[in-house]
Amino acid sequence: MSGYLEQLKADLAEAQKRLQEAQAKMQAYQLIFQAAHADVQSYQRVVDAQTKKEQAAAEQVFGPREAPAAPAPTAPESPAPGSPAPGVNKTDLIREALRQHPGATPADLFEVVRGQVGRAYLYSVLKRLRENEEVMIRRKKYWLRAISKPEQGTEDGQRVN
Repeated sequence: MSGYLEQLKADLAEAQKRLQEAQAKMQAYQLIFQAAHADVQSYQRVVDAQTKKEQAAAEQVFGPREAPAAPAPTAPESPAPGSPAPGVNKTDLIREALRQHPGATPADLFEVVRGQVGRAYLYSVLKRLRENEEVMIRRKKYWLRAISKPEQGTEDGQRVN
């Protein structure tokens, strides 16, 4: 056999020997760890038992301790977060926010309508307004389109005679 193969076999035997030594050390450390863990658990049990005894003795001397009464839950006076006051149209709320803040990003709009409209609903309304061409979007910023209303007595903006 070649000298190279002999060297590889010798290196393999040495590596296996190091592995066995490392495994022996690991097993020894695991035993040390398990012993330390058992000590901690036993001390914890003793501390718990002693604490119970002292609490029982204190109850006999001073009487049982009463837990503080939890405050009674009350009905919310204002609407829940994410829901506007009754009778308010969420889409109109978002349109008004766009009128007040032209060129706003969805995150900016959410800060304006937070507590009245949920984030997912805001994105849904923006998508619907975009599809209906009520808003335009440039570089992820939204602008409300100016929609001219036809004058009274006209049909599609044309005078009717």
